[in-house]
Amino acid sequence: MDDFTETVAQIPCCICGVKIDPNPSNMCAVCLRSKEDFGDKISQTINLNYCCTCGRYQSSPTSWVNAGLESPELLQLCLRKINGIKDIKIVDAKFLWTEPHSKRIKVSVKIQKETFNDTILQRSLIITFIVKNAQCPDCCEQATPREHWKAIVQLRQHADGNRTIFWLEQQILSHNAHNSATAIERKIEGGLDFQFNDKPSAERFVSFLKNYCPIEIKTSNKLAGQDLQCNTYDLRFTYSLKCPHVSRQDLILMPNHLFEMTGRKSKIMICLSIGKYLTMIDPFHANTIKIDSKQYWTKPFEPLMTHKSLKRFVIISKEILNKVDEKYTICELELTDEDTYSDRILVKTHLGRILNEGDVCLAYDLRDVVFTDDVSNSLSKIDFSFVIVVARGSQSASSKKKKNRQRPYKLKKLAPVVDEDEFELFMDELEADSELRNGVLLYKNEIIEDQNDVNEENGNSDDVDGVLSIIDE
Repeated sequence: MDDFTETVAQIPCCICGVKIDPNPSNMCAVCLRSKEDFGDKISQTINLNYCCTCGRYQSSPTSWVNAGLESPELLQLCLRKINGIKDIKIVDAKFLWTEPHSKRIKVSVKIQKETFNDTILQRSLIITFIVKNAQCPDCCEQATPREHWKAIVQLRQHADGNRTIFWLEQQILSHNAHNSATAIERKIEGGLDFQFNDKPSAERFVSFLKNYCPIEIKTSNKLAGQDLQCNTYDLRFTYSLKCPHVSRQDLILMPNHLFEMTGRKSKIMICLSIGKYLTMIDPFHANTIKIDSKQYWTKPFEPLMTHKSLKRFVIISKEILNKVDEKYTICELELTDEDTYSDRILVKTHLGRILNEGDVCLAYDLRDVVFTDDVSNSLSKIDFSFVIVVARGSQSASSKKKKNRQRPYKLKKLAPVVDEDEFELFMDELEADSELRNGVLLYKNEIIEDQNDVNEENGNSDDVDGVLSIIDE
């Protein structure tokens, strides 16, 4: 019996007549490639704009991007510039070497296209990109002799000192919220100016600051120029931000409207912290209240006494009265002035958990202060000792020693500080208060690293109150 094998009958190509296996197009590969030469519609030479000033390539009519030579970003940009590949699939792309100064970028592209039913054609192309020198709008704006910002944010605090500004500055640095600012300037009268190239960047920055301080926002705009033929206008936007007049650890005599609004808890308060809300605490009963931006700026108030009026007292004895929670304990302290040790006074405080006999505390002494008649009448109606304890003080009372002491850490600054002494006081507060250090980045001071090693060998090293998390810059 003979074996029969199945064979496929060949057909002639409908174009040239060559015998081929049957396929949906009934054409040979040569005729099919010539009939469907899809690569001819793709431009072999494409212009690519490049800004010599900032080193960016133009990706769209309104945007410019940074991309190095033979980088994935540049390859992606080049592929997007290729026209005529709507129905064509790119399966591979790579750079071909060219001399860096030739202003030519060559890309080898392998493309595929499906024709007729299931026939897939594939071919390779070499596309040359000619680098054309151009100037991006940002560099053009910088080269124009005029103010280059479109929006400016002015941050101010009309208070005795700039401690709140210093703390906000560290929060801005920690979160890199200033990255979109083109220029930052510190004013002599206190405060910072942030300049931006567009209005949305300034608004995002203002929204960031609102989460860290109950600021008052006032906006305005000014017409800097106009083109009536093109119907275009050059508007400059200004955001005036004002921080509260109250700073941390300031003594507050609560206004009547806030005293009633907050449940009549206490007329005398201490500013505990500044964040999205002003947090006040009763120094005698540890009751806390929060004041938002709207409540404060409806009728803003000034502090009764600021942190610069704090005096140092030594604790002679301590008697615990009541434990409020894990953080605060009400106690009665017997204090005496650190300088004279003459008078003794009994005070009630909420800091019984952290204060002990022999410690030094910081307090406001209202006994010899002259107030206005309205304030004096309000204070006379309150039953309290006229010494109000605010915080625990450091054991070293020598301010000269602290000033000359070199710290093992340093802080970054957005702009040079005008008053270095005030900034040193702010750094002292960071060392003493761990809560104030939340969100603040401390960097190792490498300049005095060798000197500290010598001091440690001689036993002269200064201990820092609390453990500081210092990072390498």
